[in-house]
Amino acid sequence: MLSRSLFSKVSIIALTPFLGVINVAPFNIVPFSTAQAQSTNLTLEKLSIQAGIYKIIVPKVEFSGTNLTKKELLAILDGKSKEPAKQSLAKLNFAEAVIPELILETRIANRADRQIYKNVKLSNVVAGKIALISADGASFDSKTTVKSEKKGAGSFKGTYDAMSIDNLDLVTIAQVFNEKSLDDNAPMQTIYTGYTLAGLRFDMTTPDGQILMSAGKMSAGAFTARAGKYGFMEFAELMRDNPDIDDMDQEDKVKFYSSLLQIFSNFDIGPWQMDKLAINIDFKDKKSLEKKNIDFKIASLKFGQPDLNFHMDGLDISVPEKKISVKLASYDVKGYSLKPTLDAAKAFVAAGKFEPEDIAAIDYREFIPILGGSELNKLELQAPDIKGDYGSDIKMGIGQIKTSLSNQIRGIPTALSYKISNLTIDTPVSSPNEGIQFMRDNGIEKLDFSAAIEAKWVEERKEFAISDISISAEKLGSLKLSGAIGNMPKELFSGTIGSAQLLALALTAKAAELKIENKGLLELALKGAAKDKNKTPEDLKKDLITIIKQELEKHFGNNEKSMAVMTGIETFLNNGKSLTISVKPKADPERSLDGIGAMDIFLAKEPKDILDKLDVDVKTE
Repeated sequence: MLSRSLFSKVSIIALTPFLGVINVAPFNIVPFSTAQAQSTNLTLEKLSIQAGIYKIIVPKVEFSGTNLTKKELLAILDGKSKEPAKQSLAKLNFAEAVIPELILETRIANRADRQIYKNVKLSNVVAGKIALISADGASFDSKTTVKSEKKGAGSFKGTYDAMSIDNLDLVTIAQVFNEKSLDDNAPMQTIYTGYTLAGLRFDMTTPDGQILMSAGKMSAGAFTARAGKYGFMEFAELMRDNPDIDDMDQEDKVKFYSSLLQIFSNFDIGPWQMDKLAINIDFKDKKSLEKKNIDFKIASLKFGQPDLNFHMDGLDISVPEKKISVKLASYDVKGYSLKPTLDAAKAFVAAGKFEPEDIAAIDYREFIPILGGSELNKLELQAPDIKGDYGSDIKMGIGQIKTSLSNQIRGIPTALSYKISNLTIDTPVSSPNEGIQFMRDNGIEKLDFSAAIEAKWVEERKEFAISDISISAEKLGSLKLSGAIGNMPKELFSGTIGSAQLLALALTAKAAELKIENKGLLELALKGAAKDKNKTPEDLKKDLITIIKQELEKHFGNNEKSMAVMTGIETFLNNGKSLTISVKPKADPERSLDGIGAMDIFLAKEPKDILDKLDVDVKTE
């Protein structure tokens, strides 16, 4: 599975517009015939260029404004030259080159790719640097050459609209793709400063169905790169010659995984964006043989490096036959970075140990990326009522979800924030479900929930402060819990896993507060339960108070603290608006721990022994 996935990614890379123009050296170029003129205007015909796994066919190219002769031009592109490619390419100087048709053929493992570019122009080329490359468009065709007994062969074809690249540096490309460097921190070099594509369409057929895709304008900022320990072309050839990674020897595995990691750490494309992405998937379910059609649309996508900033607008997914739809106004991801993950992966691969015991010994905290935040806005979901017990199509929504993870120590975030607002579920006007009908009869036309978690580790106090764990429901009420966990030193995060486990045993509960607000939930719950038990809400309330009192006395005894709690609960149940119970350990100068620890709980003979060590405060409104 791994090898198939990787070959698919390389195939996508091979389909990138202008890749044939970018990878131009060193080549084995075979001219079949050329024009005789050697002047400022020069024409070459029927060129066949072999560039590693790529074959470039140029039926005709016309140069203008150049002082190069035919022999000099061919010498620059001839891979037989002893001169380094970057020095040879630096001699390229011309005002313009026009290529009516450029064909790029690629063959990797069991895939054969062919791209045809129309009216390619290279303008203002000075010392191997091209000010502008443009093309009117291109078509591409990719096929699986070996048929599987179960699935058969697939195909992939489509077209690109007009495209352009600004300030493409062939000298840098030659250096990055063909040379090697042991310096992982070498500065990145600019390959091009900008890229645009007016649009694209493709059609993919598989034994299970068909996928159609289209997109509007695409653009990208500067593409920067640097040479790595293994050359890019060497990596491509390794994949071509070794279809199955499991069959590689140890040396080739190290080379393969190291090269793969180089793609993530030695290449940056930023900022990138795409408009009007549309995908249609038409397939047949293997089990039911039922045909399904899925429409997938995104208004715009934006992606930035190196901090993995991502923004999406206007997601719309629908399965018309199933009456399923998903709509999302926007989604953002900010502040993430894979650098720690890549550094840890490089160190592991460089060691060349891939046995199960080596993998088991990994400290996975080293592989955790730098975490950031995300924000989701206005999600709408609709699905059919399959069982028929809901009353209509099921409709749900989320107003907003915001997440933030920060202040990491050895990969573990010590500050977190999570908020979900307006998680809604519609209640149908007419439903066979008694619970839903009961809510409708009592004025609940839509369930509306919100929740939050807010917590942060405070180093100077060795404390994990939980400022908010809450859930609330519109027209019903809310519940909020806050508190603090003590005796939490930095070594709990930064030490070994074994020492962290021991330190966790010494954690203490320093404080806790529970606050409940009633905005109708209590009355609704009593009314519903009383109906089921054939009682009045008042009678059920009295029974509930009696049961709670008995349980408190059973576990905590008949003392001042338990009575205070009972009085507060009884007041709240009798039409109270809110109930707050605060608990914290009594001050004790003889105790070394700040708070109630695991040993206190272990040594307690019964729950009231713990209660004796606590101060309890109860408030009601």
